[in-house]
Amino acid sequence: MENEFENPTITQSRGASHLRHYWHVLYERRWWMITTFVVVFALMLLYLFRSTKIYRATATIEIDRIQNTIVNLGGQPLSLNRNFHDSDYLETQYEKLVSRTLIERVVRKLKLDKTDRYAKDADPVSAVRRDISIAPSRLSRLVEIHVEHPEGKQAEEIANTLVDLFLEINQERRRDRYTDPLDWLNRELEIQAEKVSEAAKRIHNFEIGGESNEEDPTQVSFEDELATAIMSLQQAQTAYEMKVSEINDLEEIVNNATEAKKKGEEVQNVVSSIANKHVIASLKSSLSVAETRLEGFLERYREDWPAVSQIRKEIQEFRDQIKREAEAALKAMNKDLEIARNQEKQALNRLNLAKERLHKLNEKRVDYNMLKREEEKDQAVHDMLLARAKEMQLVAEETQENIYFVDRAINPLHPVKPNKTLLLIVGIVGGIIFGVGLAFLVNLLDDSIKTQDDIETYLRLDYLGHVPRVDSKISHDRSLYAHLQPQSDVSENFRTIRATVALADPEKEYRVVSITSAAPSEGKSFIASNFAIVNAQMGLKTLLIDCDLRRPSLRTTFEFEKEQKGLTQYIESGGEAFEDIIHRTEIPGLDLIHSGKISKNPHELVNSDALKKLVAEVEKKYDRVVIDSPPILAVSDPLIIASLADGLLYVTKFDRSKRHLSKKCLEQLQNGGANIIGAIINEVDLRKARYSYYYNNYYYQNRYYTDYYRKHREKKAS
Repeated sequence: MENEFENPTITQSRGASHLRHYWHVLYERRWWMITTFVVVFALMLLYLFRSTKIYRATATIEIDRIQNTIVNLGGQPLSLNRNFHDSDYLETQYEKLVSRTLIERVVRKLKLDKTDRYAKDADPVSAVRRDISIAPSRLSRLVEIHVEHPEGKQAEEIANTLVDLFLEINQERRRDRYTDPLDWLNRELEIQAEKVSEAAKRIHNFEIGGESNEEDPTQVSFEDELATAIMSLQQAQTAYEMKVSEINDLEEIVNNATEAKKKGEEVQNVVSSIANKHVIASLKSSLSVAETRLEGFLERYREDWPAVSQIRKEIQEFRDQIKREAEAALKAMNKDLEIARNQEKQALNRLNLAKERLHKLNEKRVDYNMLKREEEKDQAVHDMLLARAKEMQLVAEETQENIYFVDRAINPLHPVKPNKTLLLIVGIVGGIIFGVGLAFLVNLLDDSIKTQDDIETYLRLDYLGHVPRVDSKISHDRSLYAHLQPQSDVSENFRTIRATVALADPEKEYRVVSITSAAPSEGKSFIASNFAIVNAQMGLKTLLIDCDLRRPSLRTTFEFEKEQKGLTQYIESGGEAFEDIIHRTEIPGLDLIHSGKISKNPHELVNSDALKKLVAEVEKKYDRVVIDSPPILAVSDPLIIASLADGLLYVTKFDRSKRHLSKKCLEQLQNGGANIIGAIINEVDLRKARYSYYYNNYYYQNRYYTDYYRKHREKKAS
């Protein structure tokens, strides 16, 4: 939530600060950048002028979808093409275009393994493969095949040959998809034809009743024989029924005639069939005529008329004759009835024989129908396979290509590699990027301490200030710089450090302050002497103690004689009369206790009760006691001295002190119970502008005060 109310001006200031930081990092490492840029650009130019020119030939093909061909076999659909998703199918074709098998055929056809470019390679096929690239066109089914080669004509031949062989192989594979099913159909067709032939032979053998009658020319087929038997049965049945009907009619006539005779009736009057006989009918007609004449005569004549008597005689003769004929006809009918009964028996026998023959044929018909069904089934399967084989043969012959040659490759006129414009841009941009990257990498790998951020971020200490670099090499001038050059920037920075230390903890007064560093030559003695000087200049009664008993420097700095007693003599004497080792300096308010003679056991001296007693005594007498301690990495003395002081100032050298070493030293001090006030950065070189943006405010501030002091001094002198 705090970010929502952050001042935009502050945010902009932070952003500008980061930008300035990046700019100064680049400015500081500018020679790294320039050198890297020159090297990268030179290498790019060298590559540009020495690289082989590469030409690119491009062939374009179109890959359409495969139409799925389905053949129906016995009601079961047979797919002759595999179902692919578009993406899978296209990716498969892309891989086939650069498959080793295809490229081997290209190499053999063009004899590429004999050319200079590929002959020296242990695997010419892989070498050719590296020169081929596939570039599918986005949102289309067009595919570009790029071939790169130092010779444009060779690139053209490789591209076109590759596509030609690919199309040829694709067509062969498509035909193979139909060949296998077609071969299977042809094999099945031969098997089925054999089955049909065997079924027909079995039926033929069944019809002729065995192989012994196979050559009989009069033998008819089973179906014809069955039809004949059915017809014979029908004829026998009809003949038998007709004969039975005839017998029934004759029996009825004979029976009626017999009954009429028994009753004394005339046969011809009872049996109409007899009366209808031709002779009897003729006689009856003549009788009827005679009776008609008799009636006519009786109307004109009497009974005794000769003509009447004659007519009556004729009538009687006709009647007798009719009776005789009726008797004869009845006898003939009896004879016909007997004949008909014999014929009935014969017809019945024929009918029974026809039925028996048909029954036997029907029994054989079951086996015949089974054979016939098998033959028809085999014939149907044969016909179906034959039709499907013809259909598949037609489909295979009319197979359409789904991959087409859109554009053939042509001999390229201009090389595609090296791309001079692109390489120059890459050289420039790459040089800049590598240079900038190297600058930031070197800055990232740089473990030295340079800024306040390093102190606060990595060492986690309060930043007390910095001291600009002093050009003088003379130890006396450097250590007394704040006294000799009180209006200088260096002196102002020491005053800033003094004020920062005084304000570090308002509730605590740092009367005894020890000063140390991680390693020798980082300027701790320079900081200690000048820090003591600015405290004395402030009016504080100050004592400077040189506790570096191994490599002391303050005695020489303040030009004291070797014979004068120092800290070593005091401790060795058991801590008596410390006033004898306090020496007045030329600086008002500043006294010095130098190290004295060099001892063989400095650690025992520092760890003695006499030193603790000395610190306790001088703390009562002086307002500020400044102790110059040895470096931490060299000895353990600073840990003992820090425990005697109210606070410790940690000195780092600009662009020399390492973060990881300083962290180890600080861990030792903190583990020893030292109260670390903060850290100081020594010997900041503002003239080289390295990280000078961190110290510009101090610089301009100090210059302002320097002018102020100069004008004040001139005014006082006048």
